[in-house]
Amino acid sequence: MNNYLKQDLISRITKCLKEENERNSSDSDWTPLNVPFMLAPLVQAMENNPLKELEDHLKEWSIFNVNYCKDETGGYSNGSIDISFYRTRSNKTYADISDITYVIDFNIDDRPWGYCQCTAADEDYRDDKKCCGHGCDWYAPGVSIKKVTNVVRHNWEGDEHDFWEFEDSFYKVNEDLEAIKLEKERAARKKFLEENILEMQKELANL
Repeated sequence: MNNYLKQDLISRITKCLKEENERNSSDSDWTPLNVPFMLAPLVQAMENNPLKELEDHLKEWSIFNVNYCKDETGGYSNGSIDISFYRTRSNKTYADISDITYVIDFNIDDRPWGYCQCTAADEDYRDDKKCCGHGCDWYAPGVSIKKVTNVVRHNWEGDEHDFWEFEDSFYKVNEDLEAIKLEKERAARKKFLEENILEMQKELANL
């Protein structure tokens, strides 16, 4: 990948991750994204791999959006970035959307290399890290880059009433699903009533 496209992509991803941190700064449950930790393997991968298909797509499409998706693995990754592509045409009032999206997953590589016993006398020892950074347990950053192709893009043709007719016919054919749906609704209603009756009985006893 040529240097301009590489630097532009890295800058856009960096900006996106920083904005995600800013947007969630008031959330006490938010763990700030470690931006250099996430970017390090991406930069390394782009230096070691030409990523020709991604480069060609960046050249072909005039606009691309970068969107961060939060980790949903419970801490086993740092989330992902979706890169979607658009282009405008002078004779159209809307943009063309590419059927191809690139997804960058920010992985965490557990490396149990040995309990740290580093001392200040060791070569490369850093006082701020309390470690020399060689041969000790650590979590290393990683990335995987995927090319996702959208096979078809289609929205429901017709109004809501047309959908209701489809829904009714669907449940007639799939009676087992209808029975499961109704049973879940009854169970949820029963639980709600039981909980509220119990609370009202407690309140009545205290009057």
